[in-house]
Amino acid sequence: MAQRPKSLAETKKKRGAPLKPSPNGSQVAPRRQNKLAITVPKVMQLKSEWWVYILRCSDGTLYTGITTNLERRTHQHNAGRAARYTRSRGPVVLVFHELQPDHGTALRREAAIKLCTRAAKQRLIATHTTQH
Repeated sequence: MAQRPKSLAETKKKRGAPLKPSPNGSQVAPRRQNKLAITVPKVMQLKSEWWVYILRCSDGTLYTGITTNLERRTHQHNAGRAARYTRSRGPVVLVFHELQPDHGTALRREAAIKLCTRAAKQRLIATHTTQH
């Protein structure tokens, strides 16, 4: 079994990188220069639809969440493979959903809904019709 180098200087010596002295007297490896002057643009993410939804559980409580696929997520909640909260409160019924332009907006809307009182959530559900 190979012995482990004891210091950074020994590691750099092993790799063959030249060391340069630092202001405090120790030796440090030089920084690598980026030899490519080309900047690669970040890959643009495909915009996906995010939904904020409210479920009514079998015990009458409300659960708020976000998803990109309402049908799949509702099925996961009913199968007990989604949120721990809904596992023991199934079956659940989708009573409200609202389309959001991106993930961040959906998270903020979900947080805002979760801060609402139960009465405010009931009013929100009553004023929006749920259509599949």
